[in-house]
Amino acid sequence: MWDTAVGNSYKTVIDVDLALCKNIVEFAPGKRFKTINAIRGTSFKGNLYVVDGDKEACEFVKRQYPSIVTSAKINVICDSLFSHSNKLPKEIDLFIANHPFDDMILYELAIRFNEKDIFSFNDENKISELWFKINDDKELQEEILDKIYDNWVTLFKKSNIKKLIICQYISNRYSAPHKDVADKITYKLFSKIKALTDSNNVKIGERLNRFKENSNEDIKVISPLLDCSAWIYGKVIL
Repeated sequence: MWDTAVGNSYKTVIDVDLALCKNIVEFAPGKRFKTINAIRGTSFKGNLYVVDGDKEACEFVKRQYPSIVTSAKINVICDSLFSHSNKLPKEIDLFIANHPFDDMILYELAIRFNEKDIFSFNDENKISELWFKINDDKELQEEILDKIYDNWVTLFKKSNIKKLIICQYISNRYSAPHKDVADKITYKLFSKIKALTDSNNVKIGERLNRFKENSNEDIKVISPLLDCSAWIYGKVIL
């Protein structure tokens, strides 16, 4: 139900003519049908680049996506978005991702403290410890956020992204008390990336109202998606 709601929100927000798109990038979909549902059943016939550092997620994409985007050429890049940004096209018509920034911060923390297994075992105690470490150590926090931000800037300089659509809604993954810590730190990074685009909350709000009106989902379920301030929606303007 949640995956369908997320996909429908992206489908409503996307305002580009997919039939005219040559290159679309989907970043970090995992083993879920979320943002890809926004393209399902459309007239997109171009190149779909799917970037995910998780091998199981990449195998999932290879197995499942051909039946979802039947007319597209699917290119799976199983590595860091920034390590292999040279594999992405210079011109990107649409770049979509759902809730990526918290995992990007966690990934850097996991490397720093040699805790990469947290992603395999979904160890909430370890995840909590890492969030509290970065919350308590402001120097570490600044270092990691700056590193991720700089990597995004480098990507934006390499590729002309005509439309960037990312939703970083308030997370329901983490239990209190570190949920608030995770959201607070992630929002700092999100805001810096959003400032690199011509995102307009009024325009986003108009499309989200349309999504709300047409959705069959419980309003309590989709409410995190209706916050226009949680969306990046625009052209990169570096």
